[in-house]
Amino acid sequence: MEEQRMKGIPIMLLSALSLLTILIISSPSSAIAQVPTCHITGRILDDESNPVPFAAVMLKETKTGLTRGTSASDSGDFRFDVAVPGKYIITVHRAGFKPQSRDLEVVNGQTTSVTFTIAPNDVEEEPVELILPSARARTELDTQNLRWYSFDEGISLAQQTNRKLLVHVYTDWCGWCKKMDKEVFTNPEVKSVLRSYFVAAKLNAESPRELTVKGRRLSELAIAKEMGVSSYPTTVFLYPNAEPLTKVRGYIESQYFAKMLRDIGQNR
Repeated sequence: MEEQRMKGIPIMLLSALSLLTILIISSPSSAIAQVPTCHITGRILDDESNPVPFAAVMLKETKTGLTRGTSASDSGDFRFDVAVPGKYIITVHRAGFKPQSRDLEVVNGQTTSVTFTIAPNDVEEEPVELILPSARARTELDTQNLRWYSFDEGISLAQQTNRKLLVHVYTDWCGWCKKMDKEVFTNPEVKSVLRSYFVAAKLNAESPRELTVKGRRLSELAIAKEMGVSSYPTTVFLYPNAEPLTKVRGYIESQYFAKMLRDIGQNR
């Protein structure tokens, strides 16, 4: 009898452990990671309905305060996969534009879509930066390696070489324009892609200096207006025949700018 009880203990213990395992697996609170059940998709446009690429997008869960972020693509699109339905706050921020927030109600099993239209910042933000002497010398050297043309020269050369034209539209007072010059257009990858696919030109959007473009005598200011540029910096892309391709407003970090250049240079 004693021997039978001893033999029964492992069987009873195994049964108890099996039951406990089933309870743990089936318990909702035991899930180590929650599978996303709903999604948020969005697009960011400027006030002229042009895509705003590479903006920072932050998603905050209202109840817990948990926040995570992503970056919009070069076409202004973004996506979040969400495990917990509920209320969220989504905020979009891009240098040179006013930040914008939106309250969202995310429903289980559904995709919530949202479109942001952000306006240029009326107050010019002056970037704060520290350039050490050695870095300054390197920056000046890099700038010399990238050949910039005037707008009329760029138009002519783009047609001759059958390359697209990149036009960096700036003003003398624009802090973000200067930051683009120092940090983006000196980046080795950016310069490499520019040389491969583009002719690079600069245009001062407030200059009265006149240029001859396709037989017309126009000031740089007038050319900028004709291209629909009203905030700075703006990067305008033209086909080799000088027809408009696209334009992108605001400062873009070098890693994203290089990606955008490669996409436009190769695929459009």
